[in-house]
Amino acid sequence: MSDYTTEEEELEKLKHWWNDNKWLVITGLVAGAGLLYGYNWYKDMTQTRAQTASTAYAELLSAVEAGNRDEAINLATLLKDEFSATPYDEQAGLALAKLHIDAGDTDAAVAALRETLDSASEELAHVARLRLARVQLASGDVDSAWQTLQVNDVSEFAMLYDELRGDILVARGDTQGAIEQYRKALSHPVAIGDAEYIEIKLQNLGVLAD
Repeated sequence: MSDYTTEEEELEKLKHWWNDNKWLVITGLVAGAGLLYGYNWYKDMTQTRAQTASTAYAELLSAVEAGNRDEAINLATLLKDEFSATPYDEQAGLALAKLHIDAGDTDAAVAALRETLDSASEELAHVARLRLARVQLASGDVDSAWQTLQVNDVSEFAMLYDELRGDILVARGDTQGAIEQYRKALSHPVAIGDAEYIEIKLQNLGVLAD
């Protein structure tokens, strides 16, 4: 009989507890379900956004390849305005600069590369800076090209920087300075670049690489 009484008491306690706390429990369950729904919604939205940006970038590359300047500019603008937090925004600037170069519009190419350089990640900033200096050099703006390359931390891009500095010195008529820069470019043990091509440049200046 005592066991039965104890069970009745426990049941009554449970009923009282439920009456006092049921809304807290229900609210917690609803909140948990809401968080799960919110997370799934955010994940789906992020994936959709990434896919949309990827599609727009692919269309941009196709437009650049086809020489469709107006479409490329519109797509690049879309990527910069709507997907500025994605890698496609930075890549769009490089693609747009290529289109301007192919069209012979140096000023537009320089502007696109400068804009990319201002907002790019560290690695892509080196790519944009090197391309900018090449465009400036090709257009005859030798001093601006040299100034563009005045950065200290170039990491694995050191060979490319020194090679391009050598190219600029060749354009200035400073053969000895160019030779020193090309040799310096070849001295980097681990770097991005084409050592054989630099050696050819040295040979064209009448010397052999060390």
